[in-house]
Amino acid sequence: MWELDKTSYEIKKVWYGRTIIRSAYKLFYEAAQELLDGNFSIVDDIPEFKALEEQSRQAKLEELVWAIGKLTDIARHIRAKRDRCGALELEGVEVRVQLDDKKNIHDLIPKQPLEVHETVAECMILANHWVAKKIWESFPHQALLRQHPPPHQEFFSELRECAKAKGFFIDTRSNKTLADSLDSANDPSDPMVNKLLRSMATQAMSNALYFSTGSCAEEEFHHYGLALDKYTHFTSPIRRYSDIVVHRLLMAAISKDKKMEMKESLFSNKDLEELCRHINNRNRAAQHSQKQSTELFQCMYFKDRDPETEERCMADGVIYSIRTNGVLVFIPRFGIKGAAYLKNKDGLVISCGPEGSSEWKPGSLQRSQNKITSTTAGGQSVTFHLFDHVTVSLCTFKVAFNVKKRGGGGHDVVTCISLC
Repeated sequence: MWELDKTSYEIKKVWYGRTIIRSAYKLFYEAAQELLDGNFSIVDDIPEFKALEEQSRQAKLEELVWAIGKLTDIARHIRAKRDRCGALELEGVEVRVQLDDKKNIHDLIPKQPLEVHETVAECMILANHWVAKKIWESFPHQALLRQHPPPHQEFFSELRECAKAKGFFIDTRSNKTLADSLDSANDPSDPMVNKLLRSMATQAMSNALYFSTGSCAEEEFHHYGLALDKYTHFTSPIRRYSDIVVHRLLMAAISKDKKMEMKESLFSNKDLEELCRHINNRNRAAQHSQKQSTELFQCMYFKDRDPETEERCMADGVIYSIRTNGVLVFIPRFGIKGAAYLKNKDGLVISCGPEGSSEWKPGSLQRSQNKITSTTAGGQSVTFHLFDHVTVSLCTFKVAFNVKKRGGGGHDVVTCISLC
């Protein structure tokens, strides 16, 4: 629990202890955002307001709106402070699967970020940071923290080259210079440019890892992305075992402060190191499963759809990388990234016809750093540049595969992207 200065919101005092929280309102994110934006018609969807008389209802509403606004102001201040230290605002696409009454996939909807999402995230980051400081101070050689090492500079090469194509310079010497560079890399005519550059920066990042504080020097505790000297995971014990371990460490730290007998049995540094290795492995596996699950639903959405007749199979894409035989395209509508080939397996190249049509013809491809040109034997040519917007068609097809070690085989369903 924090005591803040009334005007500057600087932290004056921190208290650690057990509490019972009585929830006053059960708000979903969209409702909180509507109230923050001044749209009070959403009140009818909040259960706690339904049985109230008009006068009491108005008073409670004013109190709730003030509380959400105040919490948002505090979160903005905390975020600004981290920004000054080099916190990164990275870009990732989270897709929500919408089902119909028969549980078939009705739509793929990219999750829209709301300021209330950032408010809650900032409060959780603050709690995680202060708990990390506390358990490390109490148990300097056996606290479970989370580190984010700086990325290898060579991983930024594609980001720097892509930004250069648009006239931007990305300084990757530190998290602060990277954050400032990304903030400056804005194309007023195309907001997607900055989103893609941030996405490339995200891809270049090292993985954050759990570790025992007894296993490395204090200067290695730093979290590069959040710009914090110490960080852990404390706020989600219902879904992460690491948070349960941290809760036990915090309770032991509180008992230690009160000179009470510690009921919690703590891991030694060696045992905690082994546990962190296991949690890191499981975390990587969970992230991989989540990625595969998203790709599976994306494939199922387009399965058995004819790109010639189905409107959903046509979408706007943005070229974010040039390859020897095609381009890599990001499709914001569905959160899909993939290759669009300009030369097929028969050696034919793409040729653009009237009204946006395309066909395969004999010819060749000429690739340079920021563009690729397809030229037919008849002399027709078309050039695609980095960050060009293109119309693509999407379909799925089966790819046969063999499993050599086990002697098995099967089919993968993959999404195919074609330029139109």
